[in-house]
Amino acid sequence: MITVEFSNGETTEVQVKKVKQLFKELNLKENSVIVVRNDELLTEDDILNDGDKIKIISVVSGG
Repeated sequence: MITVEFSNGETTEVQVKKVKQLFKELNLKENSVIVVRNDELLTEDDILNDGDKIKIISVVSGG
């Protein structure tokens, strides 16, 4: 299982193999969040491993 922590402090566990699948599983838009593992930014093609702890950080933009 992959442990996912959101920027609001909530956590959940999922069982996916790639970041792209994580977006679908959690109903997230790729351009609205970034995914981080061990302080490393992940792309949608990166592979997730059982036991990973990742963070989902909301992207905020403004002018």
